[in-house]
Amino acid sequence: MGTSVSPWSAALHAPHSGLTLSRTSAAAAAVSSGFEPSERAAALLVTLRRFMSEHVYPAEAQLEAHAASPQRWTVCPVVEDLKAEAYARSLFAQLEPCLIQKTPYTP
Repeated sequence: MGTSVSPWSAALHAPHSGLTLSRTSAAAAAVSSGFEPSERAAALLVTLRRFMSEHVYPAEAQLEAHAASPQRWTVCPVVEDLKAEAYARSLFAQLEPCLIQKTPYTP
């Protein structure tokens, strides 16, 4: 039996075609589309891709094994480890309560 690749995994591992992180010349920048990421966003993307390749992709087999086990309805310890590492690298989005605007629909 061959190794199956989930659609999510295939999409995550696919080469990214729409975004380049190389520095461009002034002439090329003058004709840019205006949708280039800021330097901060580009640096964050590099950090995120490194995190994915070093930590998330290698953990996929463990995550899939946990999902196929009788323990699938419990939190996978690997996920907790990945979250801790993501927090350490400032990659895990934390909800800031001060950013939530009170509306009639929020408690």
